Amino acid sequence: MIREVYFYERQYFSFFLFLIAIGLGIGGMFLGLPETGTMAPATFQQGIIGVVLIVGAAVVINFLAMTIWVYPDEIKIQFGLFLPYYTRRIKISSVVEWQCTEYSPIRESGGWGIRTGTHNDERTTYLTARGDKAIWLKVNELHVLIGTQFSEKMNEAIDKAVSTSN
Repeated sequence: MIREVYFYERQYFSFFLFLIAIGLGIGGMFLGLPETGTMAPATFQQGIIGVVLIVGAAVVINFLAMTIWVYPDEIKIQFGLFLPYYTRRIKISSVVEWQCTEYSPIRESGGWGIRTGTHNDERTTYLTARGDKAIWLKVNELHVLIGTQFSEKMNEAIDKAVSTSN
């Protein structure tokens, strides 16, 4: 079954973090090579460290993506590039209020990612990857802030989903 999608966005965390992860992976590959100028194979310990660095790089890269979908019946936020490690589904029928907003990631929640903090004097769950633009939702009695680079388009998609669900 194919679902209609009103809004889709994939965001990546800072490019600098990707460079660190790639550097770890490359370092891990070099640990498994013979030492320069000799034909001696890498030691067992070097091999283990190399594998740990390569796997660690893959895990870090997986953590550095956030995807948002707005469907007619729900908003879905998922963290993880290859394997999702966090998914939040918000039923459109439970959304009471929503609006485009700007926020201060460091001051309000201590940075980007899955966090809690205070937005407009309300305890808020933050689901963000980059930037300072977002959609603020009141879901029943909870407050959720979803970071997006296209807040106006996402706001229109939620408008459409709410109007078609009534």
